[in-house]
Order: sequence, then C-alpha cells, then structure tokens
Amino acid sequence: MKLVFFGGTFDPPHLGHLAIINFCRKIFDQVVIIPAFQTPNKKDKPIAATYQRIKMLELLTININYNIIIEEKEINNSKVSYTIDTIDYLKKKFCNYQITMALGLDQLLDLHNWKAYEQIMKNVNIIGFNRPNIDRSPIRELKKIKFYDDLNIITSSSVIREKISNDQFPVEDLTPEVAKYITEQKLYK
Repeated sequence: MKLVFFGGTFDPPHLGHLAIINFCRKIFDQVVIIPAFQTPNKKDKPIAATYQRIKMLELLTININYNIIIEEKEINNSKVSYTIDTIDYLKKKFCNYQITMALGLDQLLDLHNWKAYEQIMKNVNIIGFNRPNIDRSPIRELKKIKFYDDLNIITSSSVIREKISNDQFPVEDLTPEVAKYITEQKLYK
C-alpha cells in the first residue's frame, strides 16, 4: 500500500493545493494532509487560527469522493513542526505503507536546509510539483525526486493573502467554499 503526505501551513488552502491532492489520489492508496502549526522555514506565524485552517482544508476537499485524512498532529502541537518527526509518526501509524512526501518546487529548493535532511531523504520517497519560471537545477538530490511538471501551480497562499488585504479578492485561486468561509470569517483583511 502506498501513502503520500502533503504538509504546509495552508493559510489559506487554494486550488494549487487541491490540484496536488487530486493528482496524488490517482496514484496513492492514501492521501494525508498535514497542516503545520508553524513551519521552521517561515518567520511569521499563520494568520488564520488553527481551527480556521482545518475548516478550510475540510472545505477544500469537501467534494472529493476519496478517503483523505487531515492529520492534526502537527497543528495541535502548538510549536514549530519538523518533517523528520512527522515521518517517524507516520511510519508508526501507517506501518504497512510505503510513504512518500509531496512538495512544491519552492519547498524542494530549500529542502537541504531542513532538520535531518539526509534522514528525510533516506526514509521517504519524494515527489515534486513544478512552479513555472523556477529553476529546479539547484536541488541537490534531483535524481532521487520524481517531478510532475503537468500541474504548473502558479498561485500561492502569500499572494492570495496579499490580494485579500488589498481588497482584490482572488476568487479564481480558491474553491467557492473556501472563498465564502474567508469572507464570512473576515480573514486576511
């Protein structure tokens, strides 16, 4: 059995995240989404509260007829999360699964700076998703990472937050359910 996990702050989750989730569910037996309380490589804490990010992930995946797990281990930890610890947790919880980590190209470019980078590379397979106009050649372990170029994810959570704060609500980057929730909760203003 094959499992893929996809982590991030998801502040907010957007159509690029959904494209990765939909792509992964065609290849893997189990998709696990892991929202982080705070990632080590980001200085600022997420703007949306923990419960709001979980709710937005539920809304993002509401129309998917597939068993997707939103794993709350990291987000309920109330401190910086390290991927190597999450991998150890997943290996125990899903001991009969081959585990793969899904990352966007922006995260892959920084992977060599992560805690226990070499151990991560040894313990899981890694798949990467392209972002247009970003050179992936600086990635050290390029041969060990399987890339999928056909998604070409353009949007990002930081761009969406900036647009919302400037009253340019980016509906085209969000599912209707997530956009409605952001409006109702008055997030990112």
